[in-house]
Amino acid sequence: MTREFFDSVGRGANRALVAKMRGTIRFDLTADGAVERWLVRGHEGRLLVSEENAPADCVFTADKALFEEIVSGRKNAVTAILRGAVALEGDLGLLATFQRLLPAPAPRAAGRASKTGSRR
Repeated sequence: MTREFFDSVGRGANRALVAKMRGTIRFDLTADGAVERWLVRGHEGRLLVSEENAPADCVFTADKALFEEIVSGRKNAVTAILRGAVALEGDLGLLATFQRLLPAPAPRAAGRASKTGSRR
């Protein structure tokens, strides 16, 4: 799923959402002690994707399984960041722009009780 996501980014899927992105984001995804790296460069209205370990303006580090849940819409990136499941370094504005390419989290299951329900 990770490769498919980055392939779609490189092909220009939803390019208009990030047309003004300038800079680099490196995604360091960990699994079984290994690190898989993806570098996304925003340049002249295009996003260039490669699998390289290069310096970046922003670095996003997370477990690969969590990242796959984020790109599938099962988890929310902002929530994962706030919970400390994702480590970030550098220009967070770039990540905020890139986040527009991530799917919205799936709606909660119907019938689930609300923690902020009203009293009667």
